[in-house]
Amino acid sequence: MKIVFVILVLLVASSVAGAEDWVVLRKPAEIGESAPAGISVDSASIEILETGIRRARVKVDFLSRRLGFEQFDPNVLSFIIWTVSYDCDKRVKHEEHVETHLIDGSVRTSDVSKNPKWYPAANKAADPSFDFVCGWKSNAGKDTS
Repeated sequence: MKIVFVILVLLVASSVAGAEDWVVLRKPAEIGESAPAGISVDSASIEILETGIRRARVKVDFLSRRLGFEQFDPNVLSFIIWTVSYDCDKRVKHEEHVETHLIDGSVRTSDVSKNPKWYPAANKAADPSFDFVCGWKSNAGKDTS
């Protein structure tokens, strides 16, 4: 009976761990390349609130910088995951939560949802996440807006 319980726990844990579905919108720069950080959106995290506001997790990946600085300091930033709300009609966004991941494996989190400031959406070249999240449709093929 214990074996069945352990198997069930492992199955549940593995399904939770696989819940993310990162879509790469801009690849991270190669080592030594002077280019913007990579940007991905966890499409499994996209939700549409009753107000019409959309929310998603956005990853800004500093992979090339991490590999270049890793030899100097274990506290160098590896990537950041933001939980962001998007008002697609007004073309503004609001940061809710931030996870800062360092190359030593540590993670620092901060709830920034109380900041009342909404920021204008950057152009697609600077931050493609706004257009992706606002244009997102559910897997069922139904328009979610």
